[in-house]
Amino acid sequence: MQLLNKAMEIPDERDWLTGLPNRHRFRGLLNQVLNRDHSPVKHKNGDQEALTAVMLLDIDRFKAVNNSFGHDIGDQLLNAVGARLRRKLADTERVARFGGDEFGILLTGLHEPVAVGRRATEILQLLAPPFSTADCREVTISASLGITYCPARQQTTPEALLRQANMALELAKQVGGNSHAFFSQEIESRHLDDLILHDRLRQALANDQLQLLYQPQIDIADGRVVGAEALLRWHDEELGQVPPDRFIPVAEATGLISPISDWVLAKACQQLADWQEAGLDWRMAVNLSVQQFRRPDLIAKLQQILRHSGAPPQRLELEVTETAAMDNLELAGRQLVELKALGVKIALDDFGTGYSSLAYLKNLPINTLKIDRTFIGDLEDDHQNRMIVKTIIDLGRGLDMNLVAEGVENEAQLAFLHQHGCQSCQGWLFSPALTAKQLTTHYNKEKL
Repeated sequence: MQLLNKAMEIPDERDWLTGLPNRHRFRGLLNQVLNRDHSPVKHKNGDQEALTAVMLLDIDRFKAVNNSFGHDIGDQLLNAVGARLRRKLADTERVARFGGDEFGILLTGLHEPVAVGRRATEILQLLAPPFSTADCREVTISASLGITYCPARQQTTPEALLRQANMALELAKQVGGNSHAFFSQEIESRHLDDLILHDRLRQALANDQLQLLYQPQIDIADGRVVGAEALLRWHDEELGQVPPDRFIPVAEATGLISPISDWVLAKACQQLADWQEAGLDWRMAVNLSVQQFRRPDLIAKLQQILRHSGAPPQRLELEVTETAAMDNLELAGRQLVELKALGVKIALDDFGTGYSSLAYLKNLPINTLKIDRTFIGDLEDDHQNRMIVKTIIDLGRGLDMNLVAEGVENEAQLAFLHQHGCQSCQGWLFSPALTAKQLTTHYNKEKL
């Protein structure tokens, strides 16, 4: 214990804001602990070595604090978090600030992984009470914890443990925050897979090896094709067919989502222009990623794409998720108003699965509600889903919005939607996603 206390008192290796040890000092302390001579302790189940556990703590959505209240308040909050942790942690636990909103915590007094997990839960609970700032503002936060541990005499390095804790932290943040996650070999394998996937995806984008398919949207009343949703697909020579729910999160995490989103939008607009030239008055629905929707150059980029492709903006429908719209309502309002001014239509995607606030439906310029497939799948057997779908249809019609139901797979679902006034739908009952050529061939047959 003397070693811990002495090592943490070196004044020139402290964080400038909180006074806590910095990352470099934490790494040095961890190295000393790993190289210390450890003897097993008597435990009820026999001799058992102490564990060396490393936690990385990251404040959830800290950027929102800086954006909403300013960096001065953000700094006060970081200082208060550091002070509370330093005050509340046990003698065998040490905390350091690594930079930004990330803290490191070293635990040396526990002997079972389950005890490490319990302590992680307790540490997260320490941060639950509101923090007071100098201007008497109260700020409530949550945090994510990534954890790794090893027997005290196991041969390892500070760098390896910190890397493992960081991978676990990413997992904790992916599940929504206010939670902890332990490092595992599966996590490490997934990270390696993600690195390979990212490299292959980057090459696919550079070599124009991505593909857009189009799932037709059908007028329920007469069966006509009225539009299509552009869906991104990727077949890799080595990896085979990679599903979007596998490669899109990797693209989002690595920054590739921005150029990929631009590629999708440009490709879809060019296809829309081709349809217009062929005399097809279909609309084109294109999903905007959250990052793309937040970009300050979105309007300028879209103007450039529309101008270059010659696509009619009134037939382009941009789909925005509820989460993207509600995450920053002020930004969403500005972006949607400017998009509307270009003449494009706005669809709210996955409606009913997020916030579903009537206030933003009233105030935001939305043309279409897309009823999520999770409500359509059990429509015949689930009374609650039928009531939800009926309510969404009534709401959309009352607000003079178009309604598109996703995931329609059988005649019973179609009949229910038709009976209650949903205008259009898409799903395997009519067609999977098709190439542009396949879709125009279907159109020439008048109906699917």
